[in-house]
Amino acid sequence: MHFSDITGQEGVKQRLIDSVKQNRVSHAQLFLGPEGSGSLALAVAYAQYISCENRKDDDSCGECASCRKYNRLIHPDLHFSYPFFRGGEKEDALPDLDEWRKLFLSNPYFGLNEWRGQLDAQNKQPNINKAECLHILRNLALKPFESEFKTIIIWLPEYLGHEGNRLLKSLEEPSQKTLIILVAEHQDQILNTILSRTQLIKIPALKDEDVTTYLMESKNTGADQANQIAYLSEGNLQQAQNFLEEEVNDHFMLFADWLRHCYGDKGPQMIEFTEIAAKMGRENQKGFLRYGIN
Repeated sequence: MHFSDITGQEGVKQRLIDSVKQNRVSHAQLFLGPEGSGSLALAVAYAQYISCENRKDDDSCGECASCRKYNRLIHPDLHFSYPFFRGGEKEDALPDLDEWRKLFLSNPYFGLNEWRGQLDAQNKQPNINKAECLHILRNLALKPFESEFKTIIIWLPEYLGHEGNRLLKSLEEPSQKTLIILVAEHQDQILNTILSRTQLIKIPALKDEDVTTYLMESKNTGADQANQIAYLSEGNLQQAQNFLEEEVNDHFMLFADWLRHCYGDKGPQMIEFTEIAAKMGRENQKGFLRYGIN
């Protein structure tokens, strides 16, 4: 993942690049940004830049052995931790790394709902359990194998719960040449003992123009539709992709008809609407309601 592959966030990118150039890489950092802001992609690009063997002034080279492995998320000094979903017989099972790689490489802006869908977890609750915390500690104990630094990226540490206390000593005094990046969305759901041991990097929601440019260049979306979706998504690139898949223009007429039926107190038409909505499926219903709220 190159910095240039990430939409917007130019100020954050420059701050991360400068920290490497000035040799001021903090051992434990918290990337705090809303869903769809690119915070996870920034963490991977940052780790790749640190490990790159032929760094450029503004990005990793993309050609060295380290970059080639990072581009496939198979570098031996890159480790991930993330929530998985409780349920089934193996409560102490670890998350599936192959599924994680597949989802990130296809869409680095994904959120928890997309991860849930990738695993077909339905309504199971996410968490980072004791077994995963012990797995994190084992990875932290390893020495760098190929690069100067080994990096572990913990996505959504909000789901660590009290198990996160197991990581406090490692966050405060990690082994040498270790970089720990926590990628979070909700600061108030993280243990204060973890917050106090990390350097905070705030990542804002994307600007509407950045979302518009992404949709037009990457998704071949028309300018009018891209502008409408960018406005509705409020800087969430994953939400923008959801709106695009849900065909926002179709939502408009359905939503307008619904309001007209309610305002006109048209009982039969409202019953017809409920029958249509019932056939949309849960995720489409949620998308339709999000559209209406916006």
